[in-house]
Amino acid sequence: EDTFHTLLRKKIAIQFEYLREQTQTQQFTPELAQRIADGCYSKVIETLGTSRGIVEELASEYPMVLVTNFYGNMPVVLNEFGLANIFSSIVESSVVGIRKPDPALFAMGIKALCLQANEVVVIGDSYRKDIYPSASLGCKTVWLKNICWEEESIEEPHSPTAIIDDIRLVPDIIRALNSQEP
Repeated sequence: EDTFHTLLRKKIAIQFEYLREQTQTQQFTPELAQRIADGCYSKVIETLGTSRGIVEELASEYPMVLVTNFYGNMPVVLNEFGLANIFSSIVESSVVGIRKPDPALFAMGIKALCLQANEVVVIGDSYRKDIYPSASLGCKTVWLKNICWEEESIEEPHSPTAIIDDIRLVPDIIRALNSQEP
């Protein structure tokens, strides 16, 4: 039932408590944790300024399903950000009991769309957790590779259909992929 902001505050507070215990210092204060959480949340809101229009544009042209590793509160989070009506379905790991990179999570998303895998374009920011498993099912894939937590190597035959570094490129890439023969 937590909003993203509440969840972010809770998770950072837990991390700071752990750091206080591990370092035996008081520099990791609850107040600092809240300021960091609030700063991160502000960055999310700023990022939504760019991505909201793109997601809304895509939703006006294509059915969309959200496949995510999250905590069971994704409908609340989508509502918080004004995106509740964008996705026809949500496949959330903690709700269905399967986590990325298990391809079965993506198979549930494909089924929710009532499409064949080769008719689906999956957009993800992790090769290992998004691109590889969905490509293994036969989906077209767009790897949004702008900030990686770690270097990820591409493995054949599960190469991304497209690799981009700017979310603003997504609508044109999707249109181009959908205009190609399967």
